[in-house]
Amino acid sequence: MPPSTVDNDRFVLLRQLGAGACGQVYLVTLNFVLEAVDTVESKLVAAKVEAKEKSSLLYREYRCYEDLVARGTCQAPKPLYFGTQGNYNALVMDLMGRLAVGKVL
Repeated sequence: MPPSTVDNDRFVLLRQLGAGACGQVYLVTLNFVLEAVDTVESKLVAAKVEAKEKSSLLYREYRCYEDLVARGTCQAPKPLYFGTQGNYNALVMDLMGRLAVGKVL
């Protein structure tokens, strides 16, 4: 069972959007504190989760997105976090597609 939160509760997995051979994709809320006003805001993002193995395809995907975003050559989701949570690797990134602009909850 994948974790319900990632990166010390910074990202909360809301619901599964899909699944494939390499893992699952979740709708996630990103909670962050604004230092100036000391309030918490939420933003919807996406997370891909895979079982932790010796060689991570998800880490390679993370590195590709970092490179594409740095080059600015195409529309690619900005990676926000990559790390492990229990027995899972997690990649959190910008939410792309119709869910990013439509009603999702």
